[in-house]
Amino acid sequence: MNDRQYFKKRVLRAAAICLAVLAIIAAGFFVLRIWETSDEESSQTTPSPEDEGYVMYEGKWYKPKPYVETLLIIGLDKNSDYQLPESYTNDMQSDFLLLVVYDNENKTCTPIHISRDTFSEVQVLGADGSIVKREEQPLAFAHVYGSGGKDSCRNTVTAVSTFLHDVDIGNYASVTMDAVVEINDLAGGVTLEVMDDFGENDPTLKKGETVTLLGEHALNYVRARYGIADETNEHRMVRQRQYMKEFRKQVVAKLNEDADFAMTTLDEVEDSLVSNCSINSLSEFVAKAGEYDFKDFVTFEGDYYQGDKYMELHVDQEKLMKKIIDIFYTEVKH
Repeated sequence: MNDRQYFKKRVLRAAAICLAVLAIIAAGFFVLRIWETSDEESSQTTPSPEDEGYVMYEGKWYKPKPYVETLLIIGLDKNSDYQLPESYTNDMQSDFLLLVVYDNENKTCTPIHISRDTFSEVQVLGADGSIVKREEQPLAFAHVYGSGGKDSCRNTVTAVSTFLHDVDIGNYASVTMDAVVEINDLAGGVTLEVMDDFGENDPTLKKGETVTLLGEHALNYVRARYGIADETNEHRMVRQRQYMKEFRKQVVAKLNEDADFAMTTLDEVEDSLVSNCSINSLSEFVAKAGEYDFKDFVTFEGDYYQGDKYMELHVDQEKLMKKIIDIFYTEVKH
């Protein structure tokens, strides 16, 4: 074989090898495309645990309702003139937690009343705002980590969301105690039948009497608990729900008289308010709470235990999950 024939044979062999490699690559791309198409079709019909927001409950897949909005209302145990400490922790606990769920498709409003004693995971923040650790604490403590402003509110939002198995909470508003007095009085006071004798806490509040709560009497009614009935936060929450039902009626009446009532009221208490929402957005939430079908208050059952320092409510997780699915999710139909 001469050099020319040998060279030609090597060229042909190299070309054959290249063609074979290209054929293998093309086949690989073809198989990959078939696999991707199959996977896309499968993902469209059968959700998997990796699908964002999907949850499996009692053998069925559920996805978050796309038309739901949430507003977490945080009632703090201090007045607006409270002097925050210089350290990156504060003494303002959440005395009151109400997650309002707006179903904008069905035009319903569901208030979820969460006990401050609820024992769940809380982020403990360091001096720079970073997460130092996560530990089981009453939800009321989530607000003490941070400056007492938006960072503390966000930490409370995270704690409540974690407790609710990572339900999305898009909006929050915290108010101090003096805001309760102002808002109550701007609404014209709240008329109700007193549930308990308040004794030294407020001699004007006697069990069984019908009164119109104004000023500090309104705050006493929803906040005081020591020396009243069994002194528990749980019983105080019953009074709070009674008050909120009557307060909503009063707000609806005011809105019917003056469409700008919510905006005006929020402007008046702005110094006592911390929120990630504008005053306009908050006033829209107030209007929806008046216009939508207002559902019964949702609470969570569980067992109370005396901790080292504080009462702890350990919520029944099975019952909790059922309520979460009912309120926030819809079944995926195949």
